[in-house]
Amino acid sequence: VGDSRQAALVSPLFRRCRTLRPSSSTAVTGSAVVEAADDVSVGAFDARERESPENGFDREGAQLGAWIPIGSASALAGLGPQQVRVMGMNLVVWHKPTAVSSETEVAEKPLLEKILRRKRGKREVPTEWSVQSDVCPHRLAPLSQGRVDETTGCVECPYHGWQFDSNGTLVSLPQLDEGRSLESVQGMGGNVQTFPVLLSGDLIFAFLPTSVHGESFPRSLHPEEYYPYLADDTKAGKKYFVRELPYSADFLIENFMDPAHIPFAHNSLQSVRDDGTPIAMEKLVSN
Repeated sequence: VGDSRQAALVSPLFRRCRTLRPSSSTAVTGSAVVEAADDVSVGAFDARERESPENGFDREGAQLGAWIPIGSASALAGLGPQQVRVMGMNLVVWHKPTAVSSETEVAEKPLLEKILRRKRGKREVPTEWSVQSDVCPHRLAPLSQGRVDETTGCVECPYHGWQFDSNGTLVSLPQLDEGRSLESVQGMGGNVQTFPVLLSGDLIFAFLPTSVHGESFPRSLHPEEYYPYLADDTKAGKKYFVRELPYSADFLIENFMDPAHIPFAHNSLQSVRDDGTPIAMEKLVSN
């Protein structure tokens, strides 16, 4: 491998670990860790929201972005760390190990939930999720190819076994020398970037520092406030499934204007195949 390509595969943390001497004074306090790791932790979103007389909200001091749906909790439960690509970012979605349900508890659940539990080892659908950058800060290995340790409840990197908790904090480093502290590595960028998570019914949302259609929203504005139907879905116990369909925005708009596909593509969800009949249409505008 050429020098330039090899350099690209080395993380900034790894470079610093190689050049830092164990005898150096690297221990830092808890507050210093937060400051040093702001660019790789949830601390980047911790600016306090402030009101302003003009619009009731100070955009510069606020946590602005968008709550983006990441996936279905019932579909992802029990699968281990999973990679989700959102807006060009590779994210890892995972949850702590959940308790295994007894046969009696499973028998009392609706059919769909019983099927999901059998596929997932009869585990409960978790309510606490983590959405993090899918890259270990050590050597840039994808955390989605690792595992969740049943004992510690942390996600483990498949390369060197570094473990991170649900907040992205480095909590275990098997190769750590006796003369070094775990906090010193955390302060050098050893934590994983972690995003705020909200569970609305069966949907997992993550708050990402981005804009939607040129607009940004405060973190305090939850999805149910601008999508009221989410609360109804939660009360009804609706479940979601996810399919990845790579197509552009113009294909999506054309799909919305094509009612003929609904009986077949959405059979038993919005219609049934027997409804696939000719559609009477009236021409309203002529060119």
